[in-house]
Amino acid sequence: MCVYCRNCFAVALAATLIAGCGKPVPPPTVQTTPQPTVAETPAPVTSPSPSPGVAETPSPLVGTTAEPTTQPGAQQEDMATRLERIEQLLATAAESSLFAEPEVLVSIEGNRLGPGPNPVPDAGAENRLVPNPVAPGPGSAPVRPAPAATDYKVVPVADGGTIAGLISFDGKPRAPKVIKVEKTPEVCGKEDRELYEVTVNDGKLQDVVLLLEGVKEGKPFDNHVLLGPPPGARLAEDTGENQAFPGTDIKPQKCIFGAFTGVIAQGSVLRFDNLDPVKHSPHTYGVKGRVRKSMHNQDLEGKGKLELPIKLKKGYKVVKLECDQHPHMQNWFRAVDNPYYDFSAADGTFAIDQVPPGTYNLIAWHPILGEFEKEVNVVAGGTVDVSFEFSSKRRG
Repeated sequence: MCVYCRNCFAVALAATLIAGCGKPVPPPTVQTTPQPTVAETPAPVTSPSPSPGVAETPSPLVGTTAEPTTQPGAQQEDMATRLERIEQLLATAAESSLFAEPEVLVSIEGNRLGPGPNPVPDAGAENRLVPNPVAPGPGSAPVRPAPAATDYKVVPVADGGTIAGLISFDGKPRAPKVIKVEKTPEVCGKEDRELYEVTVNDGKLQDVVLLLEGVKEGKPFDNHVLLGPPPGARLAEDTGENQAFPGTDIKPQKCIFGAFTGVIAQGSVLRFDNLDPVKHSPHTYGVKGRVRKSMHNQDLEGKGKLELPIKLKKGYKVVKLECDQHPHMQNWFRAVDNPYYDFSAADGTFAIDQVPPGTYNLIAWHPILGEFEKEVNVVAGGTVDVSFEFSSKRRG
């Protein structure tokens, strides 16, 4: 409580004690003795000798009613008692924490946060770490987030095996979505664009993501690139140096991001390099079943660059990418935690090589048709043949 409020409280307390303790003190009364009449014979009044220092109080006469009186000395005693009581209450209040000066909770000294003036010593302060945020300066390059820590370790693979197979499709594939071009037709074209969500060639399904679960160590990661022009492509650049997933590079051209499916990794980035002279607006969603949660929504200027960090919530393994400027630009990404993945080609084939011998779970995922899995046992130098069949009548 501030000093002003404390003083106000003290004055109010004093006034209450003075005015509210018992009845008001009456003014001193002069007692007069009435003269007796003929019919009345007053009783003799014998007053005891007063003790030293004690005020004498006259006794009331018989047949009369006398009001209690308070002598000036008693009034002074009563007032002194009240004032003494007020001083005791004020002293007690001053020592109470209720009326202590408010402590400044946080003060800033340099880049360190701490208690206010005259803080109470903290025995554990020397062991407490306080972050020191540093804001990027103007014109500085964007800070690329470090890949999330995983259990995967890059080691030489001796006598690695191969998993190869075929992805087929049963039934009639869905027709492509026809989307009208409403913005930047000088680059995207004036004709309607077709979005193929299920691409089937002679019964073979394209764009299925194949990935191994449970691989803890092995070969390094490739550079993963998606790029235009239509119908979109996908590249895997083997540098032999990536100890962790390096991020997903996307190079839009002729108003397409690239191949329909790709991969991402927790803690990495979607790295855009716009080859078009017009603006795109990448909008990403974390997807879990039928639930979609927006992650990013930023503009990518013509011939510009952009990085979007990947931070998936618990249980989310899928990211959808759309362009808010051009609705036909749509792509899907599956999260991976090791470099053992591949995509089914136009003829439905796939192959994953340099697999350390062992037993693993092989996932086949398509964003529209669902997911299947099989257990595979890889032997040194051997090849495992695995096939999956997707259908228009059922979803994995």
